[in-house]
Amino acid sequence: MLQSNSRNLTTYSVTNFVLSFYDSKETMCDETFYNTSLAQAISPCGNFLFVGNTYGQIFVFNLRKNCISLSGEMCIQPTHKVSCSKRICALFSSPLFLIVGSVGEIYGWHWNDLKLPQTETPSVAWTIQIPISGDVLHRADVNSVMLLKEDATENGNFSTLLAGCGDNKLYMFNLEDGKLVRTFEGHLSYIHGISILGSSVASASEDGSVRLWDIRQSSVTACVEPFRNDSIARPSIGKWIGDVDLSEQWMVCGGGPRLALWHVRTLSVGTIFKSVKDEGIHVSKFLEDKVLAAGASSSVFFLSYKDKIQAEIETSQITVYSVAYQLDPTKVMSIAGSSSKVDLCTNFYYRDHVLSLI
Repeated sequence: MLQSNSRNLTTYSVTNFVLSFYDSKETMCDETFYNTSLAQAISPCGNFLFVGNTYGQIFVFNLRKNCISLSGEMCIQPTHKVSCSKRICALFSSPLFLIVGSVGEIYGWHWNDLKLPQTETPSVAWTIQIPISGDVLHRADVNSVMLLKEDATENGNFSTLLAGCGDNKLYMFNLEDGKLVRTFEGHLSYIHGISILGSSVASASEDGSVRLWDIRQSSVTACVEPFRNDSIARPSIGKWIGDVDLSEQWMVCGGGPRLALWHVRTLSVGTIFKSVKDEGIHVSKFLEDKVLAAGASSSVFFLSYKDKIQAEIETSQITVYSVAYQLDPTKVMSIAGSSSKVDLCTNFYYRDHVLSLI
């Protein structure tokens, strides 16, 4: 599974509308004004927050020591940071590893190698290279990574990883040996986000569709194109779908089209969330019997299934690209995007702290 981490200096890629033509930090503008964080993860112990940005940096915050124990809104510095050779497109917290989706590869770090500031460039535990088509020169961004819970072992380890990528494909890998198990093809443009429920996987794409897959086969089981619904479409913003989430009965997705709730079985629209004022959705999740929504707006919204705003959290972001949260052992939510700051909430109603990335 271990591979060398090659440096790609002229990569073309689009990750949630962030264009980056060079991975070299020397070519970047002032990070104070142009920082963009696309991904976050909270460690399994709940004590550490990891924030990854497009400069290839991962900032580490000790939530227990520096954030949750403090009172009042204040700016908090990271305990340390980890430097990577390429931009950070996705982060995922697994029991054993922090899993990173970057340009053309996925890699994992042991938690103990990241929690303590031993070195700014700790050695990765494993690396998986994304396949490259013969007629494609650039390496695809890994925009979303998740583990398949269905195959978890008795000790809580996972052996199957899914990745939604910038080459329009969804890949399934075996973590035991790093080998490609299955490729899901059908999207006409890059994948923004994925959601897994049992043996079903949903993928949201720039092509304007949400495709549903059965992990046991490579073909599409269903396809929804929200932009074709006149009540949902917003042509001035685009047809892209920024994120998707699945529950037993519902699917929620949004992007250029309005955020909407769909019946999983009938694929019909249940609710159109017109109360959210945004210019595009990048985050849509189910959380505590509510819908969490964020995107091209400075606010994060919690909505009832009937389109009633139950909470609106003002943030430091111009656009929100990532929301990470945990319910146990301590309730906390972190909000990141196009800002050199990250907003932290120890409840889901207002901002408690501001974390600094500079």
